[in-house]
This record gives sequence, C-alpha cells and structure tokens, in this order.
Amino acid sequence: MATYIIEPSSSGPAERLAVMLQDLGHRLIFIRPHEGDAVPTDSSDIDALVIMGGPGSAASDEPWIAAAKELVRTLDAAAMPVLGICLGAQIVAHALGGEVGPVDAGYQFGLADIHLTPAGRDDPLFAGLGWTHVQLHHHREAITTLPDGAKGLAKSDDTAVQAFAKGLRTYGFQFHPECSHDRIMSWCGSEAQHMDQAGVTTDAIERQLQQADGGYADYERNSVRLLERVALLLMPVDRRFAGTSGELRH
Repeated sequence: MATYIIEPSSSGPAERLAVMLQDLGHRLIFIRPHEGDAVPTDSSDIDALVIMGGPGSAASDEPWIAAAKELVRTLDAAAMPVLGICLGAQIVAHALGGEVGPVDAGYQFGLADIHLTPAGRDDPLFAGLGWTHVQLHHHREAITTLPDGAKGLAKSDDTAVQAFAKGLRTYGFQFHPECSHDRIMSWCGSEAQHMDQAGVTTDAIERQLQQADGGYADYERNSVRLLERVALLLMPVDRRFAGTSGELRH
C-alpha cells in the first residue's frame, strides 16, 4: 500500500509535503500526467491520495482529470484520506458535486492572509495556527460552491473557499503550503502573465518574502505545522484507514 501523489505539472511538485511524508515512513508513488502517467483506476493499493496544483480547470474534460475525479469519489466513499491542493482542491470539490469558477480579482499570486471559519478554528489540522495567518496563493480559479456536506474551513479577502473538509478524511486547500523559497521565485520567473493579472511584480514578491511580519518565515512556519498535522493525523503511516476515523475528530 502507498500514498499516491498526483503532480499535474513539473512546476508544481509536492516538495515540502512529499519530504515530510517520506521522512515519516510513507511509501510514495508519484503520478505525473504531464509525463504521460495514467491515473490509477484500481484503489486497492492506495492508502491515501494527494492531488497537487497545476494548469487547467477542474471542470475540463481532460482524461486524467476525469480519472482523478472518479478516484476521489471512490476513496471518499471508503473514508480513505484525500487531500487536494490548489487545482487538486478544485478537482476534489468538483468530483463530489461542488462548483469552480474564476476568481473575482482575476488572479491571486503571492503571500496573503487566510481567515479560519468557526469550523476551521475547531478542525484538528489547523490546531495551533492563528485564526488569521499567512499562506501562499497562485490561482485563477477557485471553489465557488462546496459539495453537499462539506464545511468551509478558511477564506481570504479574494477567495471565499481557501480550505474545506468533507467527512473526516477528505480535505482541500486552495492555498499552497508545500512551496520552498526557490519554488516561489521560480514561479516569478515563469508566470509573468499571471503576475500581471494579479497586479504584482517580482520585486514586490521578494519584498513580501523578506517581511519580518507575514513574510516567508511566517509562511514556512505555518505550512510546516499544517503539513505535519496532515501527515500525522490525516495520513498516519502506522494504521490502515478503510472505514476508520483515526485520530481525527470534527
């Protein structure tokens, strides 16, 4: 059994999350649709599923996205751990009956605060994090309607759903907790059009990262704490998951 990580783009690897899971003993299998990998249709070897970000839309009819949605539905129905990040969160939500659409501001790029909802303040994955704390954003679409039974856990000034949970083991984060400093700067070099749409420059992003309050150090600390809880509570390596709730309680 293994934790499967779908990486839709070479520019959006799991980075910090993958390292953390591997250090805690997970056997990781990477599925990279941009390299021709097929999303599995058999879930019998899957302990947990992570879907990362990338270009495209969760509402598209790309074969890998359709296959990922079917896998999400299978695992969610079996109470197996599922986590989507950015596009991955949108895919998870869309697979389960939610809706996605363009961000009102056109594009969101850079560090910005997210605000935990009452449900988010009580959620075990966000325990110990400030009710308002900084995270990294890089998206042009977002979840506009949650699936039935899902709870919004966080929002931001520009995006109504920054995190959600459905049941005990299905989560989505619109923001990016996985990125290194180098990854953020590489996006600045390759995403000029999106930065223009967001109204930011590379110099502005560099200044954000260097801020003593709300800069990269705060983002990294928040992200490490969150992903540690993902690894230890949502996807603990020392138990099998089917039909169990592990340590999570909402």
